[in-house]
Amino acid sequence: MTTSLNYNNINYKKNVQDLGFKVESWVSDLTFFKTEIDFLKKIINTYPFKSNTRNLFENIQIYTQNLNNLESKRLLILKKITPIKQEIIKNNKEDFQKKHSQFIEEFIKLEVEILTFTETYKKLKNTIYNYIYALIPI
Repeated sequence: MTTSLNYNNINYKKNVQDLGFKVESWVSDLTFFKTEIDFLKKIINTYPFKSNTRNLFENIQIYTQNLNNLESKRLLILKKITPIKQEIIKNNKEDFQKKHSQFIEEFIKLEVEILTFTETYKKLKNTIYNYIYALIPI
């Protein structure tokens, strides 16, 4: 089952407070994802599984590497958010969008990157949960 996000970019009529709220929401989600990623890595590496499962260790290595890659990507996105957040705070004015079209373009690119990251992360998390669920002895 493949899903894809239909992206609708931000409304240019929104004010800077709306953009700030969106950035805070991103930071909150990405911070929570860190907790989930750490938990998934820990559960994968504690091996509470049936040891005779085919390709167990190979799959564990693949999932661990994918989680590490997502963690690196998450950190890069957080670094990109910081200057945008600072720009929003600095320019807390109603005419913000008129003066900062380049900023809006960067904001939209980052929003697409975050949505793509989130979709990729959720798919990996779902795959890992299903895999682990099938392996845990009942």
